[in-house]
Amino acid sequence: MAPVIYVQNKFRDAYDEVEDSIPTHVTHDAEGNQQSFSVEFGNWEDRDEAREALEAAGVRFRTGKTLLPFRITGNIDWGVPAPELEDTKDLTVWCWPESLWAPISFTQTVLATSPENRYSSNDWRDWWCGDDARVYQFIGQDNIYFYCIAQPAIWKALDWGLFQDTPVANYHILFMNKKASSSGDIKPPMAAELLDHYTPEQLRAHWLSLGLDQKAVSFSPKAFDTSVSHRDKTTGEEILVKDDPRIVDPALKESAFLTNIFNRLARSCFYGAANVCDGHLPVSMPSAEVVDLCREATLEFERRAYVVDIHGAVGVAEEFCRAANKRWGGEHIGEGRRRGIRPGPR
Repeated sequence: MAPVIYVQNKFRDAYDEVEDSIPTHVTHDAEGNQQSFSVEFGNWEDRDEAREALEAAGVRFRTGKTLLPFRITGNIDWGVPAPELEDTKDLTVWCWPESLWAPISFTQTVLATSPENRYSSNDWRDWWCGDDARVYQFIGQDNIYFYCIAQPAIWKALDWGLFQDTPVANYHILFMNKKASSSGDIKPPMAAELLDHYTPEQLRAHWLSLGLDQKAVSFSPKAFDTSVSHRDKTTGEEILVKDDPRIVDPALKESAFLTNIFNRLARSCFYGAANVCDGHLPVSMPSAEVVDLCREATLEFERRAYVVDIHGAVGVAEEFCRAANKRWGGEHIGEGRRRGIRPGPR
């Protein structure tokens, strides 16, 4: 994208007065109902020089997006030493290039420390450079530059046969509707803290359902919600959300699918065997309708997974289990109840 500056129309007179002092450019007048006109430059250096002139003249503007040089080295003393380049020395490699090859280093370490013959190949190149290899990188939206622009250039320069992976970018997950960072004022809970209140399966089910590929979503676990729910009518004491038994934990909503719907379906099979079929389920062929539904659900799940629509894939599985549970309850447990047989205790 060409380096561009956008100036509101009301500053056109002030811009005209200093236009001759800014580097070579092309001015594009506003069209239709546009509130700004644009000034296009041949490179980002000229645009930055123009910014200084416009600021000095009191002309308000905003800049468009364009590719800019991105530093590879820094002065952190604990980093990997960088070679001397263009008269620079005593620098270390910045963290982001290291993060690109970190998964390759991880692969090498796993292969080197695993029992022999555990994997089909112990050569990391087969996993990262093979014709039949597929690499998926799950990243946040702020890392798109690194994995989609910088990484292909580095891979090309290395000439190792590395191919561009498939980046799966997601929006940011917020904490209590606010952007959180371990280095900022609002700090999210660490994994160990979360596991004091939730199981890994509960957290996975919740995060998979958030649909972060579509928008930024808040992670608001009740166990960490210190906002005020209400005041106690008797004591006047503030009751926090995390201590209010009336409030449902949003982080447990999706795991209820595993503990309720899917579990109920499995229990129904056992109850049917114990109470309806004299202790065993009879051997019988599934109906053609059920076979078709199972096949279509499997194919739809695979379609969603292929395009990394995780939210949609989870939805397919949940819908399938709900329908199966409904069929079982209506056709099997319902029949048992009509015969006067009650399911065992839940």
